[in-house]
Amino acid sequence: MSVIKVSLLAVLVIGGSISSLIEDYIPRKKEERLLSFIKGLTIKLEEYVQIDVKYIKTEDFAYLFEECMKGVLSNYQEQKLFYFKGIIIINSLRRDIKNKKILFTSC
Repeated sequence: MSVIKVSLLAVLVIGGSISSLIEDYIPRKKEERLLSFIKGLTIKLEEYVQIDVKYIKTEDFAYLFEECMKGVLSNYQEQKLFYFKGIIIINSLRRDIKNKKILFTSC
């Protein structure tokens, strides 16, 4: 009986911690990561005057953008976030610029 009581108590304590993690910490960290990513992306995009406004209003770009945002939400590694940013930036540039070599050394 003591073992059962201790087990139930442990589940309640651990369960409360996990519940708090799921309800508070994870969503907050994802939101912070997404906001930081969007701010950094905005800064980088403002550096380029060759944005293809027509293309970024297409369904193709919307799909690409949405998939990158899903990636940002599910990955915390800086290198992956760097590549998601690069994907969006390269796909935002005008078509005639895309074939040129573009280095993202400070994305």
